[in-house]
Parts: sequence; C-alpha cells; structure tokens
Amino acid sequence: MRCDRTPNGPSAPRPCVVVRYAEHPHAAAILRAVRAGLEEEGVPCRVERAVADHACRLSHDAARASALDVGIGLDQEGSLALHD
Repeated sequence: MRCDRTPNGPSAPRPCVVVRYAEHPHAAAILRAVRAGLEEEGVPCRVERAVADHACRLSHDAARASALDVGIGLDQEGSLALHD
C-alpha cells in the first residue's frame, strides 16, 4: 500500500506511516509482517530502503518523513524501532 497518491492528485499525499529499512537477510519477511500488521489495522504505509544505520535513527528519520509523524526503522541487524 502506498500513500503518495490521493484523489486530489500526487501533490496531496495521504498520511501514512513510513518504514525505512537497511539490508538484512530477513528484511523481506520482517517487512511483510510489519506491512500485514499495519494493513490489518487499516494504516497505510510507505516502505523505503535506506543506508545502513541504527533502527532508532531510521525510525526517527522515517517519522520526520511521515505526515502522521510515525516511523518504523529496521536496521541491518534485524532490530525494529518505532518512533512517534
């Protein structure tokens, strides 16, 4: 699910949670689980690949990019962090 398109056009982004992740062997499976949980609650999300960094930094940067001020970070060690 993407949050960058709305009925009003691409210049009016829908609010969403931003998920930023660094490469990890199990990133795809972890991201599937995170997206499924958000989708189950009706929360739109946008997933973005990032350079390797700590999960806390990734989640903070993701929250700054989110209209909802909520971000999730997944680091290269498989740790998740939530920033709101």
